[in-house]
Amino acid sequence: MKSSETRIRLVHQRAKELQKESERKKLRASASASFVLCIALIAVFCQLDLRSALYAGSHLTGSSLLSENVGGYVLVGVAAFMSGVIITVVIRKRLVQKHRQPDQKNKDNKSGS
Repeated sequence: MKSSETRIRLVHQRAKELQKESERKKLRASASASFVLCIALIAVFCQLDLRSALYAGSHLTGSSLLSENVGGYVLVGVAAFMSGVIITVVIRKRLVQKHRQPDQKNKDNKSGS
């Protein structure tokens, strides 16, 4: 028979394994979503006519964005920027939470002693 300490250690070990598996699944899901978004972005770029956007103005300056044919580029640029900001905020939030959890556990252990 196993002692109570052994059982508790095994339970904690199993909990850590389950947490790691959950983190792996989340990582796979976010990697898959990033890949799908990348493919979608490439597909959108393939649909746009590059030549008309480049030669819309007489000079290749910011005035070329005033042409009626470049709305798709502006939309894709704004969407890419927004998705980058959202992904950065989510990742940053998770990292902060992940680093706070061990600190809180240590504080709980010290206060409980």
